Amino acid sequence: MDIFRNVPFVTEADKVGAFFPNQTNATDLFKYIETELLDIENKIKAPRTNEYGRADRAAVWTLLAKLYLNAEVYTGQKKYTECLAVCEKVISAGFTLEPQYQHLFLADNHKSNEIIFPITFDGVNTRTWGGMTFL
Repeated sequence: MDIFRNVPFVTEADKVGAFFPNQTNATDLFKYIETELLDIENKIKAPRTNEYGRADRAAVWTLLAKLYLNAEVYTGQKKYTECLAVCEKVISAGFTLEPQYQHLFLADNHKSNEIIFPITFDGVNTRTWGGMTFL
């Protein structure tokens, strides 16, 4: 939302076809994203129970935390209490910081307790050079 705040906005309710979507604003986009995340919070698998590479509730909570942390910029309203609440959910789900940062980038990083948003590159099911471009 920091870069693309006032975007053309469409949802599943809009008909497919050639039309110019209306532009939204930061407050409405914030509300939409928050509503969507809260809607799936209890529909998605519990933290650390989904197969590796798939989002779970911890991913939802982390996205909500990022959204709430910057809510004042987007909506003019502080949401630090909400941010703290979802951060505590992530922490209580068993996520911890990896003691050695470089271990996050090893082939066996699926064993890490830190990774909430994995991007899988296993050489068998997912092959790309995209993950190497950060080097």
